Amino acid sequence: MEIKNRDQIYHILQNLSNLEISYVDYSRQEINYNEYHTYFDYFNNYVIQNHNLTRFYFPIPKDMEHLEYPNDISNFDVISDSLTFLPGFDISVSKLFNFPKSATHQCNYYSMLYLMEGNAHLQIQDVSVHVLPGDFYLIPPNTPYAATAAPESIGIFLDMRKSFLNSNYKSLFQDDARLERFFINSLNQDSSSTHLAIHTNASSMHRNRILDIFAEYINQESFSNAAMKNLFSLLMIDLLRDSNTRIESPTPISGSDTLYQTILDEIRRNYQTLSLSELAEKTHFSKQYICKIIKEKSGNTFQNLLLHTRLKMVAQYLNDTALSIEEIAFLCGFSTPAHLSRCFKQNFGITPSAYRKSGNVNDTARTKN
Repeated sequence: MEIKNRDQIYHILQNLSNLEISYVDYSRQEINYNEYHTYFDYFNNYVIQNHNLTRFYFPIPKDMEHLEYPNDISNFDVISDSLTFLPGFDISVSKLFNFPKSATHQCNYYSMLYLMEGNAHLQIQDVSVHVLPGDFYLIPPNTPYAATAAPESIGIFLDMRKSFLNSNYKSLFQDDARLERFFINSLNQDSSSTHLAIHTNASSMHRNRILDIFAEYINQESFSNAAMKNLFSLLMIDLLRDSNTRIESPTPISGSDTLYQTILDEIRRNYQTLSLSELAEKTHFSKQYICKIIKEKSGNTFQNLLLHTRLKMVAQYLNDTALSIEEIAFLCGFSTPAHLSRCFKQNFGITPSAYRKSGNVNDTARTKN
């Protein structure tokens, strides 16, 4: 199969939306959207057959023409990993069918719906949600839901194994209290954690990340699974870094948790120059109260929290760039390279130069927090 790039993936998704409209409009018989043969009839379209595009909807290995599925979607109490994930993959990607009806179902993995274009609707248990372009909705395992999209819309599902998120949620969610609380509550099967919404301004950056993940999934090259996981991690960083991102969850979050998250967000965005006085002014709380919240939530002082954030960025620069220690010190808010080196060794137990040579974030350097 020819390797597809980001732009080709997007044009194929557009063409598939047009084919779905034709299938619905010109069908000669009443369509039952609960039956798998309805979808396989759609896949008999010459364009889909000729270009092997079924894999944009269902997990088909690169070296296989098709997979066998039961006749009726409603045969499943819960859709399992084996029907959704390619062997050796932790993330599955598929296009949302733009059909007028969708069967309610639940899965034993996490599903994230991203609407790239158009309009969509989610029915999550008894909650009805209107999905707008740029929205992400994360749905936990064993949560009944149905997703429908208007004609010509482009909706994309990122499905993720529970084991993948369970092992990586700390790094993926960047210590965001809202995301972590939702994930932990969903693991504990909290009935209030039915979904988590991430609203954006439909940035082309987020769109391109999704298309890159889709391209890796379709192409199934060597290390595609690792590439997809890394791209998803970058997507989450993009979302959390974007000041236009709004996160909503039915899981209640206390006022102090909300303030602490605001503090973390401000530190991440302005770690180079942020002072306690500036933080107090931005949050409209006193310096004393901010320090009290930071101590309660993290056990740290403001200065230690700021320092740890700066050191994390130093570690990233050391691993990902060839910048000098002097340049990194300037970029990360340290007064001198000597100050950076001293703080780095105190916290990581290793000098910045030795850390860069080791090239292993997890095994060679452990913070002494």
